[in-house]
Amino acid sequence: MTDIDVPSSAEIMFHDKEEDYFFPVPGRRSQYTVFRFEEYPTDFLSDNNFQDETNDSFEDKFDRELESHMSAEHFNVPDEYYAHWDNEYLWLDTSTGIYFVYFIENHLLIVFVTAT
Repeated sequence: MTDIDVPSSAEIMFHDKEEDYFFPVPGRRSQYTVFRFEEYPTDFLSDNNFQDETNDSFEDKFDRELESHMSAEHFNVPDEYYAHWDNEYLWLDTSTGIYFVYFIENHLLIVFVTAT
């Protein structure tokens, strides 16, 4: 859905997605995936222009979207895989409803795809 490919060396730690419960409708389904890297993925982050400054607007938008999807019971994200903004992170907002957040300390990458 983007030109961004998560390196194959990343391990999927968690994945949940919105299902078609009643009937298929056109459009993209919500997905929340957490990858873990063994070490800091320098090339991946720099090649995709991840931002390193804290961004309250990005955090708010991400949290609002996630709460909306979880309250509608599209999926359930365990606390350990939430975006904990008090930890140092890098981020990328594709402006297409796809959010990337890389948490430096634990080498976790969250990819949150919102429905269209």
